[in-house]
Amino acid sequence: MPMKPKEVLKILKDNGFERIRQSGSHVILKGEIRDESNNITVRVVVVPDHGEIPVGTLNDIVNRSGLGRKAFTR
Repeated sequence: MPMKPKEVLKILKDNGFERIRQSGSHVILKGEIRDESNNITVRVVVVPDHGEIPVGTLNDIVNRSGLGRKAFTR
C-alpha cells in the first residue's frame, strides 16, 4: 500500500501537524498528540517528497505520528 507524499502530507496536516521546514526533498512536520490521560506529546515526522513512499517508510511515518493505521487508510 505505497502512498504518494501529497496524500500523506494531507493526512498529517488534517490531523494537526504543521510543516516546520523542508530539507531537500524531505518535509519535516510537527504535531501535538493528546493521549487518553490528556497528556500532550510533541511528535516530529519526516516525509520524503519524491516518488511513492514505500510500505516500510510509511509504517515508520505512521508509528512516529502516533495517529495509527486507520488514519492512513484510503
